[in-house]
Amino acid sequence: MNRRFSFILLLSFFAIPLLGQVQKGVVKSRGRVDSKGVYIPGKGIPDAFIKVKGANEVASGADGSFELNLLNRSFYLESVSKKGYILVDQDLLSRQYDYSPNSFIIVLTTPEQRNKDEIVAERRLRNAMQQQLQKRENEIDSLRKMNKLSEDEYNKLLKEFLLSQETNEKHVKEMVERYSSIDYDQLDESNRQITSLIEHGEFGKADSLLRSKGDVAQRVKQYMEHMKLNKSRRDELHKEQGDFAKSEQIALRNLEELANDCYNRHEIFRMSHNNDSAAYYIKMRAALDEGNIQWQLDAGSFLNKFVSDYKAAFKYYDRALKMIVDRYGREHDATASCFSNIANVHENCGEYSKAIEYYGWALRIEEKLHGDSSAEAAACYNNLGSVYNLTGNYSLAMENYTKALDVYKQKYGEIHSSVATAYNNISTLLNKQGNYGRALEYSIKAVEISDSVMSGNNPSIAAHYSSIALAYDNLGEYAKALEFYEKSLKMKISIYGENHPDVAAGYCNIGTLYSETGSYSEALGYYRKALGIQ
Repeated sequence: MNRRFSFILLLSFFAIPLLGQVQKGVVKSRGRVDSKGVYIPGKGIPDAFIKVKGANEVASGADGSFELNLLNRSFYLESVSKKGYILVDQDLLSRQYDYSPNSFIIVLTTPEQRNKDEIVAERRLRNAMQQQLQKRENEIDSLRKMNKLSEDEYNKLLKEFLLSQETNEKHVKEMVERYSSIDYDQLDESNRQITSLIEHGEFGKADSLLRSKGDVAQRVKQYMEHMKLNKSRRDELHKEQGDFAKSEQIALRNLEELANDCYNRHEIFRMSHNNDSAAYYIKMRAALDEGNIQWQLDAGSFLNKFVSDYKAAFKYYDRALKMIVDRYGREHDATASCFSNIANVHENCGEYSKAIEYYGWALRIEEKLHGDSSAEAAACYNNLGSVYNLTGNYSLAMENYTKALDVYKQKYGEIHSSVATAYNNISTLLNKQGNYGRALEYSIKAVEISDSVMSGNNPSIAAHYSSIALAYDNLGEYAKALEFYEKSLKMKISIYGENHPDVAAGYCNIGTLYSETGSYSEALGYYRKALGIQ
């Protein structure tokens, strides 16, 4: 499931009086910050067409503004279209919204700008991640030099540090999606500064600004007390509805600010590899409003992927699922997505029969809503294929992987990133079965497609080169394996520079290849390069 923190709409228990049936809104480009942290506001986009389910289509004006004539208090967007533009938030069409006196904001971008934003965010975040890794390694070495760690303690910490780097790519991918999608126009000045500092890796300054607001835990406590007081006095203040409405509006603004602060603290600790503290703040945000579905999903996702606290992850996902079913019904995309989230926790726990059961429920919903030849169904096929692969049921794994591939090819044609992903999945399975020749064929197809849909140096293409090299290595074609390992390494160096964990992994791959062929002096040289980077 895509994880986004929305500043547009907060699902909460506050009730806002319905003032009319006309929802005002605006279609705009994304507000952003440049490389120096300078804020660049977004601009209104004219002639975009917006359609609400059950209502007529409207077009945005010269300044991007529009008005929706609502039939009911709640509404769904059916479509948003503008030639040459795409939605920044791809989940915008899957949510239910309530009428609000505030402007309803729709953010569009061009595919080219989206790609540029992702590249810029990835460069910033990878640089920040590398600095944090180096800082942590220096701390461990310093403790060892001061004899504050025994040899066993030092080796244990170093091993844990190296293992933690395996999660870096997941961290970066999720944060690239988040920071390339944030609309800075919808943040106040304080949160613009904090978010920009985090994006640029200046965590100390970001934390200092957060601390200047006061202790977050104390402010959350004060907020909870405020809401408890509001609730106890709700009936008493009913006659003074005007004043009480203002109090609730203040509380709503406080909730949004506290949620932002909790999430920003979570991001800072996450980038510093302090997952326990990151979990503390993501759970704190979820506790601010247990009726906010997305916050429960975010907490469940982080606890599942990065803390391995599966019991807690189940708690948050189950809470979200109950609200999703109550709000949207059992046959809805959001319900299917939550089933897949729960299935993934079961998969991580090794409870494969449960994982298959929940993935199966998600698949049946998507097939009923979109058909068995939809991209949504194909994603479920891939998930089921992965579990069957883990259980050693290679025939069912191949059946589901092949279904996903056929759907993607039918929907998108041969040249598409999803098709490349499907080829790569099948290649992984074939390698596991020892069918290295066919695995090589699928790896080559994946990289050929990726080359055609991705421009310039790209981490995905570098990874495909490594997969091809591995297949050649398994086939004993060491010269070709070396060729593709070196191509992968060269691309990684051009993307990340010399001092990066992925570059170190590239050196390790070549070192292992030389070791297999008996060229031990060359192998030692590459291993030393990798060790120097680590």
